[in-house]
Amino acid sequence: MELNNNTTENIIEETVDTSIESATDISVVDDFKPISDGPVEKKRLHPFVYFLQQHGVFYLFMLPALLAVFVFSYLPLPGLIFAFKEYSMGDNPNFLMALFQNDKTVYWVGLEKIRELFANPTVVEAILNTLVINGLSLLIEFPMPIILALLLNEVQSMWFKKVAQTISYLPHFLSMASVLVIVMKLFSKDGIINDFMVMLDPSYVGTSILADETMFIPNYMMITVWKGVGWGSIIYLATLSGVSASLYEAAAIDGANKFQQMLHVTLPALASTISLLLILKMGSLLGSNFELVQGLSNPANPYMVISTYVYNQGLQGDNVPGATAVGFVQGIVSLILVSAANKFSKWLSGTAIW
Repeated sequence: MELNNNTTENIIEETVDTSIESATDISVVDDFKPISDGPVEKKRLHPFVYFLQQHGVFYLFMLPALLAVFVFSYLPLPGLIFAFKEYSMGDNPNFLMALFQNDKTVYWVGLEKIRELFANPTVVEAILNTLVINGLSLLIEFPMPIILALLLNEVQSMWFKKVAQTISYLPHFLSMASVLVIVMKLFSKDGIINDFMVMLDPSYVGTSILADETMFIPNYMMITVWKGVGWGSIIYLATLSGVSASLYEAAAIDGANKFQQMLHVTLPALASTISLLLILKMGSLLGSNFELVQGLSNPANPYMVISTYVYNQGLQGDNVPGATAVGFVQGIVSLILVSAANKFSKWLSGTAIW
């Protein structure tokens, strides 16, 4: 037995030594060249070309939107130079030439136009009115789509849910001109609301609600909420559709009622979406719905915001530098607000746009 074991060990050692020696004799081939008779290797595409082949059709659908953004947002940017120039379209109607012109009709004034803004009480009033409207919009209009989405998410009847969604979406597809016509028919002195009040109380004297200064902001908020609440709830409902039903089942097993499930399951699922939309909303804090404000304003109730001031001064008053300066300051402040909101959201919840 000892002889056989020694013999076996010697054979194994010789085999291992032979394998090691043969392995060291193998030469490594640095440059591999395929055999000419084998299959030809395909030429690799450039990564950008490969990306276009894979996703080009989706970007083709985005092309009209990208062109619209370029034409209406980026192409007018050189016109910001008039915030630092003295210019009148009446004296020099060639707008494009005036961009590069510097003489007695078009000349540099630096920050003079921007300083004049804050010395003008009309501009200060327009800024304050804009802040009031958008501040109330943040408190009232912004949460309404969230509340509607939460309510619709609890509806068990599918047909009722679809009908409610359709009814809430429809006002979004109405043009602002048609909405203003409806509002005028409802709120005018001989409109439906005054007729209804007279029917309830024959001694009631009809009044023009649109001419009442105290009713401008309530009318504005009511119309914007009615027109946008259904459309704004779509993104929240889409987010809620991805929430697993097992989370609600687990919460129910733990004894959570419907309200507690909303607080601890539904709202956390919406947190990132709410944060992103709130950041974007902060960018429009100095903006406003120009069509609605201009349509609701009248000689008896002239309400001025930044957008209507720019329209009245730039197009009607031939004050292009003043209107451009307002738009320039508005854009800078909006950029600061968006950046601050984005940084705060990133610090608070880890959700940010960039």
